[in-house]
Amino acid sequence: MATKRNVGLAGFGMAASLLAATPALAIGDGARAYQLVPAGSRVAGLYGIFIDGNSSLDPGTALQNADLSVDVAALQLTQSVTIGGQVTGLFVVLPVGEVSGTATIERPFRPPATLNSESSGIGDIQFGGVFGITGSPALALKDYVAFRPGFALGGLVRVTAPTGAYDSSKAVNLGANRWAFQLGAPMGFIIGDSFLDPSLMTVEMVPSVTFFTANNDPFRANQTTQAPLWRLEAHVTRNINRALWIGIDALGTAGGQAKTDGVENGTGKSSLELGATVGMALSKRFALKATYGGVVARNDSGLDGSGFRLVANLIF
Repeated sequence: MATKRNVGLAGFGMAASLLAATPALAIGDGARAYQLVPAGSRVAGLYGIFIDGNSSLDPGTALQNADLSVDVAALQLTQSVTIGGQVTGLFVVLPVGEVSGTATIERPFRPPATLNSESSGIGDIQFGGVFGITGSPALALKDYVAFRPGFALGGLVRVTAPTGAYDSSKAVNLGANRWAFQLGAPMGFIIGDSFLDPSLMTVEMVPSVTFFTANNDPFRANQTTQAPLWRLEAHVTRNINRALWIGIDALGTAGGQAKTDGVENGTGKSSLELGATVGMALSKRFALKATYGGVVARNDSGLDGSGFRLVANLIF
């Protein structure tokens, strides 16, 4: 049984949030997204996502000349289980919403065409797990309250299935019409005597890479492919008191070179996004979190724009 002085992370019992696989702009998985919960807990998360930028829900779909608006609600269900004495969070995410706006398409030997597009309905479903490797012991409620956090490392596996609304006659779609597989290594330090410490501080990093299958029914082409997309997410947060905390967020992306029918589309995607988060615990089992962020540096193919996200989590 864990003692009050055991080392662990307030961070890997709960699965990562929906925006890890969405271009939520400076948010990524989000600050304190990997919050340790008592063994056997279930978590229901409701998300509101509002983005103005150059991509749909899939961060790999960023277009060089697009002005898009994304409005999505998502439900995430997480079940914590114990594997090898460590807590693992198994999750599924269902997004619903729409993307709309304009995209400028280059045409050989003709002027570029600016197209209006709108897509709505169910988005691409995500499922996977966050597997505790070290520092995330399975704790009963009484031990969880007394637990002293520290450093921990986890393994993230997320699969995005091509279930979302998609029409190859449209330049922009809510769904990506391809599979995506993300592998990551969430890690961090939690500084405090317990999770109830009013001066609790966290330093978190989530390096990850996402692999994509081909889209065999793209807009005005036979096939599009994409190289792996690398991401490095970082957060620093601090409690104001036991109920309120604030944080700063950063997300860097690189890679993801796209090809259409074997021909490269521009360069790989590169961007740096910064943001801020405010979180509030309204009770021992219910919490709210709001994040706003935007791109501060990018290349021509990188993500652009700004976004806001509101999250409500219920532990039961």
